[in-house]
Amino acid sequence: EAGGRAYQFTPKHALAQMAATGCFNGVYYASAQSQLDELRAAVDHVDDNVFLAKLAVYARERAYMEDMPAAMLVVLSKRDTQLLHRVFDRVVDNGRVLRTMFQMIRSGQLGRPRLSSSLQRAFQRWLNKASVDKLLSASIGSNPSLRDVLRMARPMPKDNARRALFGWLTAYLNADESVPQKIKAALHQAAEIACGNVPELPGPVVIGLDTSGSWARRPRVSAPGVQPARCVVWTPRRCSRRRSCDGTLTASSSRSTRRPTRRRLIRGTRS
Repeated sequence: EAGGRAYQFTPKHALAQMAATGCFNGVYYASAQSQLDELRAAVDHVDDNVFLAKLAVYARERAYMEDMPAAMLVVLSKRDTQLLHRVFDRVVDNGRVLRTMFQMIRSGQLGRPRLSSSLQRAFQRWLNKASVDKLLSASIGSNPSLRDVLRMARPMPKDNARRALFGWLTAYLNADESVPQKIKAALHQAAEIACGNVPELPGPVVIGLDTSGSWARRPRVSAPGVQPARCVVWTPRRCSRRRSCDGTLTASSSRSTRRPTRRRLIRGTRS
C-alpha cells in the first residue's frame, strides 16, 4: 500500500491479513474505497466458504474488528446461508456490529442491496434474543439507527414484554432530531416514572405509555408545574386497579363480557 516492494501473499493469506488489520475508514496509506475494492477482489479469489466463516469469527473474537467481520457475513449470506446462521451470533455480538452490517447491506457495495429472507431471520433472532442492556446500547447512534433496523427486519416479538420494548425503542429513544434534547429527556423520565409505578400483576402484561396530555384537565395531585402521565396496562383479568401518586390502590370489578381484557391506569408524573 505504501508503494514499496513486498512479497505477494496468497489470496487466503491476503484476505486474513485484511480481516485482522483492515477497516473502512481512511488510513495513512489507503482510503476507505481502496480497502473496499481490495476486500472485494480478495473475496472473489477465495471460494472456501468454511474458511470465510472461520475468518469472520476470528476477526471478531480474536482481532476485535467490527467492519471486516460484518462485511464477510454479508458476502457469506450470498454463498452459504447455513454457515451464515451458524456464525452470525458469534460475529454479531453487540448492536454496533449489527448496525454496521445493516449499513453495508443498505449501501449495496457488497452486492446485497437489501435484507434477504435468510438475513431477515438472522436479524429477527438477534433482536429477540438480545438482552435489554444490549438493545439500549444498540439504540445509541444513528445512520443507521436501531429504529431503521427494526423497521427493515420486522421482528415478531416473542412475548408482550418484548413487543412493548420494541415500541418504546422506536417511539422514544429514537425521537426526531429536531425535537429538543430537553423534551427527549422529559419523555424518558416520564416513561421511567409512569412505568415504574406498575405493581406486580399475574399473567402476561402489556405496558404502553400515554403522554398525550389527555389527563391535563384532571385535578392535579402532583407538584406544581408537573403534568400527570399515565401508564396503560392490559391484563387478562376482569378487574381494573388504579394507583394514584401516593401509592394507594383501588380495585373495581366489571360485569361486561364484551372485551376479554381490562385496562389498568397507573398514574405517574411527567416533566
